[in-house]
Amino acid sequence: MNPTELHEYKRIQSMTDDELCTRYKKMVKPDKIEAFYKVLKQEGRAKKLQKQIASDKGYTTRKKSAYKTTPAYIPTNSKPKEVYALRSRDKHDDAGIWVKVFLVYGGNTVSVIEFENEQHDGLLNFTYEAARHYWDQCIEEGYYRNDSCVEGLDLDS
Repeated sequence: MNPTELHEYKRIQSMTDDELCTRYKKMVKPDKIEAFYKVLKQEGRAKKLQKQIASDKGYTTRKKSAYKTTPAYIPTNSKPKEVYALRSRDKHDDAGIWVKVFLVYGGNTVSVIEFENEQHDGLLNFTYEAARHYWDQCIEEGYYRNDSCVEGLDLDS
């Protein structure tokens, strides 16, 4: 850990999430912001703030997948044969409630639309086997099946 990161580490250890948000709003030096963000990620603190910094500074927040995905698109010429949904627990992270909708098409294609607080947040496409692996990973992270939460979500995005 370099001296700037060590300084940020000490600050992060002594502050609440609200104090960390206030601190970020006052920061102007890019190297300090980068160190602050890096230590937040390492320590798993203030998930909502991590997302805000990543968005503000153009950092990526997605983890690299251990499985292969196909380009993000939803087949427009067919309706899904099956639709399933996973929902995060109320306290999944600081960012809010997540819903992952699995659209199962023929031909070994599964699209997953991700929603955060009912807002479209991402789209992934998988083979059936890779989608099964992703489903299992989500279950391990605390998601649970709740197909009723699909009602009202814009699945055409």
